[in-house]
Amino acid sequence: MDKNTTPLALLAHYERREAEIARLKDQLRVDGALCIQGDGIANNALLKALLTPNGQAPRTLWERVLFCAKYLLGRYDRGIWRLTLDTKLLSETSKKSSNDYTLWVQQYDQKDSGYLKRLLKQATTFTCTPKLSIVMPTYNPDPVFFRKALDSVLAQTYGNWELCICNDCSTRPEADEIVQEYLAQDERIRYVKLEKNAGISGATNGAIGIATGDWVCFLDHDDELTQDALHWVVDTINQRPQARLIYSDEDKIDDQGNRFEPYFKCEFNYELMLAQNMVCHFTAVQKTLLDQVGPLRSDFDGSQDYDLTLRLVEGLRMDEIAHVPRILYHWRACEGSTALSIDNKNYALDAARRAVSEHLARVGLPGEVVPGIIPHYNRVKFQLPDPPPLVSIVIPTRDKPELIALCLKTVLEKTTYPNFEIVVVDNGSVDPQVKALYQELSSDKLRIVDASIPFNFSRLVNMGVAASRGDIVLLLNNDIEILDGNWMHELVSHAAHEGVGAVGAKLLYPDGRAQHNGVIVGIGGVAGHSHKFFPGDAPGYFGRAQLHQELSAVTGACLAIKRSAWNAVEGFDEQLGIAFNDVDFCLRVQAAGYRNVWTPHAVLKHHESASRGLEDNPAKQARFASEVQYMFARWGNKMAADRNYSPNLSLVHEDFSLAWPPRVG
Repeated sequence: MDKNTTPLALLAHYERREAEIARLKDQLRVDGALCIQGDGIANNALLKALLTPNGQAPRTLWERVLFCAKYLLGRYDRGIWRLTLDTKLLSETSKKSSNDYTLWVQQYDQKDSGYLKRLLKQATTFTCTPKLSIVMPTYNPDPVFFRKALDSVLAQTYGNWELCICNDCSTRPEADEIVQEYLAQDERIRYVKLEKNAGISGATNGAIGIATGDWVCFLDHDDELTQDALHWVVDTINQRPQARLIYSDEDKIDDQGNRFEPYFKCEFNYELMLAQNMVCHFTAVQKTLLDQVGPLRSDFDGSQDYDLTLRLVEGLRMDEIAHVPRILYHWRACEGSTALSIDNKNYALDAARRAVSEHLARVGLPGEVVPGIIPHYNRVKFQLPDPPPLVSIVIPTRDKPELIALCLKTVLEKTTYPNFEIVVVDNGSVDPQVKALYQELSSDKLRIVDASIPFNFSRLVNMGVAASRGDIVLLLNNDIEILDGNWMHELVSHAAHEGVGAVGAKLLYPDGRAQHNGVIVGIGGVAGHSHKFFPGDAPGYFGRAQLHQELSAVTGACLAIKRSAWNAVEGFDEQLGIAFNDVDFCLRVQAAGYRNVWTPHAVLKHHESASRGLEDNPAKQARFASEVQYMFARWGNKMAADRNYSPNLSLVHEDFSLAWPPRVG
C-alpha cells in the first residue's frame, strides 16, 4: 500500500493536522498495519486513548476514523495492537461521519429501474399474494397533496390492492371531484361519502367498512407511500406467515418533496410503545384481527391509531408483530401537522395518555401515565408489589475507601425504598480505612462477604448473589453515587413485572454527561452505550435517551433483576472475568425469553473505572481481547443484529447516526 494513499493522508486536509498525521504515517507499514509498541504508545496521547477500551471516543473527524479502525478492524497480535487500515473502508467512513440523510437517500434508497425490476422478479416467487386494502379517510384535502397520495398508491409495484376512500362530508368540492377522476382511471379504487362529519375515527371506520382485502393498511390523505411499500409488506407476509401486524420505518416530507427526519425503528418494543407510538406509519393489519378488536374509537381522535395499536397487540405474541426496516411511508410535514409538532394538537397528547392508561388497566398493570421528561411523550409510573420485595444490593469492591464510602453512604442516606439489604463483596481490601468504614456503617442492612481471591468480577458478583436473600438482586458498582431517593423504587417497579429480566438505570459522569442510557449490542464490535457523552438531559434519537424502553442489554454497574430470572441463566459467566460479563448475561436473559428494560427515571452518578482504572497495559489489553473473542464465539452474528436497534443506524458511533451502508439486504 502506498503511504500517500492511506486514509491518514487522505484525511490530512480535513482538519489540517498534517504534522500529527505525518508522525502516524511514519509508523504505518506498507501492508497497511499501524504497529505502535512501547514508548510509541506512551508518547502519543491520541493512540493511548484509542488503545484504551474504556477511553472517551475521539470526536474530530480523523480521530473518529482511527477509532473506527480500532473497533472494526483491530486485533491483538503478540501483544501489539494491530490496526488494519483499509483505504476504501476508512475513507468511506470518514466521508460518511456526517448524518446527511439527503446523501444517504441518494446512495441507498433510490428506486431506479434496476431496483424495480428486481422487485418484480422477486414478487414472482411469492407463494402468498394477499389483497391489501389501503384505507384513506379524507376531509377537505389539499388538492396537490391529495393527488400525490393517490398517485403513490397507483405507482405500487405490487398490484393486488384496493384503495378505500371515505370522504368525511367535506365542505369543499375538490375531494369528491378528484376521487371521481381517479375512479375513472382505476377500478381498484372504492369510495364512500358520509352524509355527516364523523371525525377521523369515524371516517377511517367508513373506509374499513368497504374494504374487502385480507389485510388493511392505513394511509393519510396528504402522505405518500414509497413505490415498493406494498411489496415489502407482502414480502414480510411470505417470510413470516405468522405475522398479523406489520409496521415499517418512516420519514417526513415537506411541501417541496424534500425528505427529512427518518425514524428508523427497532423490532416491537413494549416499554417504548407505552412511551410513544413507535408503530405509527406504515401499518398493515390482518383484516380478521382488526374485525376481532373492533373499530377505531372517536373518543381517542388525535391518537386513535395509538389506541388501536395498543388494543391490537394485547392479543398478539411478539412473533406475530413484524417490523420492515425500510422507509415505506413519507409523512407530510406542513403547517398544523403533528409531523412538525405534536404541540399543534394538544388534544392528541391527552388522548394518547388515556389510551395507554386504559391499555394498562385492561392488561392488569397498575400504573399512572404522566408526561415524560420530554412532555409530548409518556412516562408510566408503575406500582410496586405489596408488600415491596426484599432487594439485595450486591457491591463488589477492593480498597478505594473514598469510593465505597460515597456509594454506601448515599445508598443508606438517600434511598427511600423500605426493604433492602447490602451485601459488600470485599476482594481482599488492605486499606485500614475500608475496615473502619465497615465498622462505622455496621447494621442489620449491611453484610460483608470476604472474597480474597484473584480478581474476577463475575465470580465476585456470583458470590455476592449467593450470599444474599432478596427476591430482587441489584448489582451496583462501588463507584456509583446515589442522587435521588426514588431510584430503587423505579428499578424494582419494572423488574417485578412478569416477563421482565434485567433493568438498568441512567448513569451520568460527574460532569453531567450521559455514561449509560442502555447498551446497543454490536456497536464497536461487541457493544456500546446508547447516546454516550450526550448531555444528561438530551432527548436523543426520537426521545430514546429519555424514554423507558426494552434494550438488549444494560450495564452491570446498576442492574436489577428478579432472583428467579437470575437463577434461570445461572448468573454471570466466570469465563468473562473482566469485560462484557454484563452484556453476555443480558443476552442470555433475553434468550431465556425475558425483556431487558432501561429506565431514565432512575438517575445515578458513575465515577467510571475509578476503582480498577483503565485497560492501559498489555496484560489487561490481552485479557480484554480474549474476552472479545469469547463473545464472538458465543454470540457470533447476533451482535450485529440487535432487535432493539435498527440496521439502518451506525455500529460505529453511539449516537444513533446513519449506517454507511445500512445492513439491510
